[in-house]
Amino acid sequence: MPKLSHRVLVLFAFLFVFGIRVYFAAQHGTFSSDESYYVLRQAEHIKATLTPIYNDPLSYGGKFVSFLPTYHYIIAGLSFFGSNVLKLFSALVGASIVVVAYLIAADITKHKYLAVLGGLFAGLVPAFLKTSLNSLTPKVLTLVLFFVCVYYVIKIEKARGGFSLLLLFSVLLSLVSPIALLLVLVLWVYSGLLKLQKLKLRSKSFEYMLFLTFLTITFNQLALSKLGLEWGILGLISGVPSSLLKQELLGLSWVGIISSINAILLLLGVYGAYIAVQKWSEKREVSLLLSVCIVFVVAVMLRFVDLTQAVSYLGVTFAIMSVYTFGELVAYIKKLKLRLPGGLLTMLILTLIALPVLGFGLYEANSQAEKAIPNYEIRGLLWLANNSEEDVCVLAPLELGHLVTYFAKRRVIADTNFINSKDIEERLRDIALAYTTPYETNAIEIFDKYGVGYIFLSPRVKNRFGIDKPSYVADAKCFEMVYNQTVQIYKVKCTLK
Repeated sequence: MPKLSHRVLVLFAFLFVFGIRVYFAAQHGTFSSDESYYVLRQAEHIKATLTPIYNDPLSYGGKFVSFLPTYHYIIAGLSFFGSNVLKLFSALVGASIVVVAYLIAADITKHKYLAVLGGLFAGLVPAFLKTSLNSLTPKVLTLVLFFVCVYYVIKIEKARGGFSLLLLFSVLLSLVSPIALLLVLVLWVYSGLLKLQKLKLRSKSFEYMLFLTFLTITFNQLALSKLGLEWGILGLISGVPSSLLKQELLGLSWVGIISSINAILLLLGVYGAYIAVQKWSEKREVSLLLSVCIVFVVAVMLRFVDLTQAVSYLGVTFAIMSVYTFGELVAYIKKLKLRLPGGLLTMLILTLIALPVLGFGLYEANSQAEKAIPNYEIRGLLWLANNSEEDVCVLAPLELGHLVTYFAKRRVIADTNFINSKDIEERLRDIALAYTTPYETNAIEIFDKYGVGYIFLSPRVKNRFGIDKPSYVADAKCFEMVYNQTVQIYKVKCTLK
């Protein structure tokens, strides 16, 4: 039987991950993330006016929104072909990390066949599936472009060309996301690690590092020009509220963090890094991958990125470094000189390692697909769009903020666009208090503060706050149930003013 080319195998791996993403996304007509509907809202505005929404009257009661709109323009163009094309695009971009991770692993380890397994594992990192499957988010394209840039940095470090392509993908990354700033930090940390080993950064890499530093700061400063008058480029840091980060950390134990990467993948990656570190002079590339890990751990601590996003980058990095472990394992098996045909023992062991990784990936893919926005929530929000005052604010939890602004087209107290948002912590506390307080006066005081005219109550909201309904809505004089299906909507009729 002829041996399959490693190029054919990586194609199969890509198609497998792409198929998983398409299959689970096709199970539901809606997207799984609240952020997807913010992207759609921006895309629809771009289609209508050719410009994104910068002064958003609905977010936080009205504010200037700072973001890079390149991804939203792409979605606006693709949306002419329908939502199914958008889901295919999301699946295609997400699955492409398989090829990118394979290219990096094959280049740094020289194990082309084993690198296919590393690429497959990268496509099945649970945290990455959680943030990207059945979702429209620039985070997916950002992660892929980030590792494409890492690949070309490795190539120019080995004097193999690719400098022009590196510049091209760096420009694209800088246009899509401020994460390009973290790539700059990765390169500076990488330079420092090389100095510790008494190695020098190649001149082309140094030129690129300076170019990328200037490029990302310039692009982001232009994009955040209004915000930059007050905070400058540092306005991007502290995007994630500290209370949410603490909630993530408290709600996600070490077991949870490890499972978000995949325990097997974590062990393989850490041991792979250990193997590579034993040969610093021959494995400069591992310094670059370790720099990625260092920077994203620090980025979480600085609240530049959320925990799940950071774990996605760590998971892909560990998947790449796991190929070192596979190479060591294969070399050890060969030393045993067992009389098994065609490397049967090697294939058996690698299969046993791969099966749990595949299982965890499929489980996470199914879990994420099941989080698709339920139609009954959409029906309730559409009712609000047709039956409520245009300038009213709707009480809804943070994770439903973009759904309210997209479907109901009404103001919200808070959503996940944290940058340039005032009093985020206070707003989050007020939302929680408004749903859970037993005191009517406390609730009405909050409603007066933000101009809340309607209370949105769905099964997700009830589960989020551990309530059946706010106790104060029993007062029919102040609260009228105006919509009663799976979702309940109450109209606020009283004020303390």
